[in-house]
Amino acid sequence: MLLTTRCLTMVALIITVSAIVCAGEQVFTIDAGDWSRAKHGERVADLKPLRKAVRTWMASSSGQLFVVYPETEKGEFWAQELVDWLVALGIPSQHIEIRAINPTETHIKILIVESSKVRP
Repeated sequence: MLLTTRCLTMVALIITVSAIVCAGEQVFTIDAGDWSRAKHGERVADLKPLRKAVRTWMASSSGQLFVVYPETEKGEFWAQELVDWLVALGIPSQHIEIRAINPTETHIKILIVESSKVRP
């Protein structure tokens, strides 16, 4: 039963993320290898997808930002670390949500969705 519920939750999340992507929203991908090499603040801030995501969000300042990460302990730590950096770079935490997805993924995605398209 638990496996079925978990599978249904994963499918629902994949459909949600796919719907967001199909709606033409901004998607930025950070590879695990790139993130692991960026251990210092300067290097993290130099990650091109992160810079682009922050600039894109700052241009609208009203969208919701989703951090979609591999559903593993390491992935969750990575997502929380990324959220901390996003906040440090000027994005208010109330505009950031984290969501787990397939544990075999080797990257994290930042999705920026216009406020009018975010459903509770």
